[in-house]
Amino acid sequence: MKFVILYTYFLLLSAVLFFSPLSAQNYWPAGCFADYDTAAYYLDLAEKAKNASLDQTIENSLLALKYLNRYTGISDSAHSEEIHISESPKTLNIRQRACFLAAKSYFAVSHTMGLSLYSKTTYMGRSAKYFERCIKLSEITNKPLETAAACNELALIHVYRGQYAKAFILYDRAFKIYSENNCFEGMGMVYNNKGVLDLACQDTMQAASDFQCAITWGEIAENQEVMAQGYVNMAELCLSQNNDQFAECYLDTAMIHYANNSILKCRIFMLYSKVFKKQDDFRAAFNHLETYNTLRDQILNRENLRQINELESYLKNEDQKQTIKGLKQETIIQTHLLTFFKIVVICLLVVSTFLGIFMKKTSNRNKIVNKQNEKILHQKAMMEEYTENINSSLTYASRLQRLIIRGSVDIHKILTDFFVIYQPKDVVSGDFYYVRDLGVRRIIAVADCTGHGVPAAFLSVLNITFLNEIFSYIDKFTEPEMVLELLKIKVVQTLNQTGDSTSSMDGMDIGIVIADKELHEAKYAGAYIDLMILKAETSEVITIKADRNPIGWYHREVAFRQTVLDLKDDDVIYMFSDGYTDQINNKTEKFTKFRMRKIINEFSKYDLQTQREKYIETFNEWKNGVEQVDDVLLLGIRAKSLFENKKLDG
Repeated sequence: MKFVILYTYFLLLSAVLFFSPLSAQNYWPAGCFADYDTAAYYLDLAEKAKNASLDQTIENSLLALKYLNRYTGISDSAHSEEIHISESPKTLNIRQRACFLAAKSYFAVSHTMGLSLYSKTTYMGRSAKYFERCIKLSEITNKPLETAAACNELALIHVYRGQYAKAFILYDRAFKIYSENNCFEGMGMVYNNKGVLDLACQDTMQAASDFQCAITWGEIAENQEVMAQGYVNMAELCLSQNNDQFAECYLDTAMIHYANNSILKCRIFMLYSKVFKKQDDFRAAFNHLETYNTLRDQILNRENLRQINELESYLKNEDQKQTIKGLKQETIIQTHLLTFFKIVVICLLVVSTFLGIFMKKTSNRNKIVNKQNEKILHQKAMMEEYTENINSSLTYASRLQRLIIRGSVDIHKILTDFFVIYQPKDVVSGDFYYVRDLGVRRIIAVADCTGHGVPAAFLSVLNITFLNEIFSYIDKFTEPEMVLELLKIKVVQTLNQTGDSTSSMDGMDIGIVIADKELHEAKYAGAYIDLMILKAETSEVITIKADRNPIGWYHREVAFRQTVLDLKDDDVIYMFSDGYTDQINNKTEKFTKFRMRKIINEFSKYDLQTQREKYIETFNEWKNGVEQVDDVLLLGIRAKSLFENKKLDG
């Protein structure tokens, strides 16, 4: 009886956690029923997101595998190779479906514009790894149709890699399974993919035969999508052979059967554009290309950010500055003209003493000069008004930026013993700090966006939004290296960075610490922003180096690494942007990280608030009247503040 009551209690709590999975880890240890329910929940989210967002599909699939690993006792790794035959059919089913979704999504991401060749190869490799694992799981659970589907998808990867022999073997295996199980839809899909492989092997006759077979099996299975895929493939084959009329007919038929598949529809409009271009109907080609671009952007799920509209008006200030510069130049010219006119007037007055006939002309000249004076005064007033508007706009932009940072941070309600030095070079800043309490974990980050002033402030708001978005639905990740990888993908895709001379090279340097209050453990990962730790017992300053890999496009991809920090309660961690260490003095010497380590050791005897005053005083003495070269941000935190809960007043 007690067992029944206890079991019912667990079921009720698991149901509650199913509708609130993000807090499951706060209440349940590893291996409990809530982990299984949370895995099922994230799998459901991944399946719902697969046609909307590749990023969310990958994230939710990996979270499903993570919680399933915790439930079954497998090591907590998204890329774990362990497969236990002794697992229950339910867990194996979730694992197999999550692996298939992750594999499909990684394959799609590998074709995303803006990724380097290294990243494309990496994501393609991950996709192949998950498909191979999916095949093993399907064989264990005796699900032949799932095995065939994974073989069919894995063959596509081998085609892209140029491994045609392996692809033919996988297609034959998939077709055999589908035919044995009378799955006509699957047979049609295999024929479609095999036809693409035949085209790659320059066998156009066999490719045409395969596409026709795909259409036939699609009609037998009454599957509109398979039929549409076959018609599209035939259209592309005809287009490659300059048979644009047949290609157009096949595309017209495909439009009837595309079954609301947005990716397939996108491909149809792209081929329509090529057909009309061959027919010299450039207007129709352009219209279909525009439709293709619109559909492609919807598929990639690139969202507009609210903060873009808030700061967009302030970018216009740059244009106003150019206007003021032009007005200043015009004022200088007009001042010279005024001087010239005065000299002329004096000469005329002298001449008028002897020649009264010129007195009237001299009077007219004076009137002209007066009009010029009025015009100059009016333009001077306009210039002062423009300057006042720009200054007030920048001041308001600075207030908006600080409100956005403070709204994301609320640092005084989270940490007990810390200090912050935040000193922009201009009115607005590209540096920001990010502190967030997620219950069990606490997030600390210091970031430096490219440049300074208004453009850098724009990037800072963009990246704060990305951090809020990441931690709003994947706050169960404890690895800061995964957060940096997701940030890099979002920045590259949002700024459409391709690495060519016309694309943006903007990005961000960031250091991030994730502290687990239950485990009393902190992890760090960084992109060009190092972490320094002052050990209380020895007064030794330890530097944890960041990866030389920015958040943004980079010509050489480097994998992010993370470090588990060995912290005592009285240790102090320091993170800072390069504005402090790159500041020069009147001898054009940089402050350097070496001096930073030295003063960290020197100021260790003071409390953190006194340290803040010392750092500001040292910085100002070093500048000695020299202009500040960059935004300055320095954050110091006592280690125990990372793990204790602050008691709020009232």
